[in-house]
Amino acid sequence: MHKDITHSTSYIPPTDIVEMEDGVRIFMDLPGVSRDNLTIDIEGNELCIKGRSSYDPKPMQGGRILHSEFDGMTFQRTFTLSDMVDGDK
Repeated sequence: MHKDITHSTSYIPPTDIVEMEDGVRIFMDLPGVSRDNLTIDIEGNELCIKGRSSYDPKPMQGGRILHSEFDGMTFQRTFTLSDMVDGDK
């Protein structure tokens, strides 16, 4: 039995924020998220990172998808930055 359901799954990507001599580096696990679907904003001392991925299931050659739980995802993470971080850089 095949039922078409369209929805997006929320995801909380694991993140590391590392202070370097020349600034701050952010490492996030963002499978399937392209740069076009990624937004990074800084307002005051709040860093907000939002994104979305999409998944287009393709059956194997000669096959037909009967059931699929893979789906796209959306996420939003907000971090409070130290007063020592200059958001304009």
